[in-house]
Amino acid sequence: MAPTLTIAMHRDMQLSSPITATELLAERFLSRVAGAGLDHMLPTLVADGSYTMVQLRDLFARLSYSAPMAELRDRFIRHPSGNGLRTPNRRTAVKPLRELVDTGLEAL
Repeated sequence: MAPTLTIAMHRDMQLSSPITATELLAERFLSRVAGAGLDHMLPTLVADGSYTMVQLRDLFARLSYSAPMAELRDRFIRHPSGNGLRTPNRRTAVKPLRELVDTGLEAL
């Protein structure tokens, strides 16, 4: 079904290639998933004065087109069923317990 949808998007949207259509479809899907996950936080973020709705809309737009989302898009395209889809290998150095105990949460 996905190849058919990609071809239809290519034809209907006058995209330059089926690859472009696949990337666009993946971006839209991931943007909707991220938006659905973040939507529940909107009332709190606006009510406590942390952000205005315009600022949140801009922040969500920047998130959708960020480098990590592009990397996730490419990984999603390579693994559309989700099988084999893994988080990027980003290991941070483990801090000693003594250092963690004396560090405030905001600094972590």
